Amino acid sequence: MFLADMIDDLVKLQMNRREIRFTEYIQRMMRTISLFLLFLTIDGGFGCSCFPSHSQTAFCGSEVVIRGKAISRNSSPQKDHLKNPLINNGAFPKLLRMYGDVVYEIEVIEIFKLPSETDIKVGDTVQAVTGANGAMCGGYLALNTDILITGRQNGKSKLKFGLCNFQAAFSSLTNVQLEGIRGLYDCRCQIYPWQTDATKKIDTCYVDEFPGYDTTCLEQYGRCSQEESGECKWNVEQNNSCLNPRRN
Repeated sequence: MFLADMIDDLVKLQMNRREIRFTEYIQRMMRTISLFLLFLTIDGGFGCSCFPSHSQTAFCGSEVVIRGKAISRNSSPQKDHLKNPLINNGAFPKLLRMYGDVVYEIEVIEIFKLPSETDIKVGDTVQAVTGANGAMCGGYLALNTDILITGRQNGKSKLKFGLCNFQAAFSSLTNVQLEGIRGLYDCRCQIYPWQTDATKKIDTCYVDEFPGYDTTCLEQYGRCSQEESGECKWNVEQNNSCLNPRRN
């Protein structure tokens, strides 16, 4: 009887050990799968995609439009990720930098558009927050470069921008674009790539109205403005240089 009890105890102990090893194996597998999915996200497996938009559309659709200079760039892991033992366990320090935010310090040179409740002024240094990489829709600003930055309000003295927001070196903007952001872009009008409805919308300009024009040139030298009739129409400068003979 004693021997039978010992054998029974040994069998139970062995089964318990197997269950523990199996549980540990499952936990290791789950950690591996989680890391694999996380790296897919970081590397763009579930990446961010943006539809190109006219600079007028970008201006009218943004809460914040400023001219500024990025003087610093720092990684800032999101607080929720710091609580995750899978990421914040000391074994994967790069994940904290890759799976969070990037914070730029921006010197404000000129202001074109701001919500009334913000405290941002010319000469201020403000924070601009974006995702850590393109897969998280993070944007990029070259340091010590005069840049046009569009985005949205993020508190009274901060802004947030991303990959899909319009950013451009200020020196690359044409006179038409500069005039637009300084007051001539008519935000009563919309710009669409092509006409999808049977009837043209009175408040919309369509890029495919100019099949012989280079769309990049149309963005740089074209504005959609409302006329006295209430209809929105293209006002295109430098017509001849915007013609693209390869598309005629």
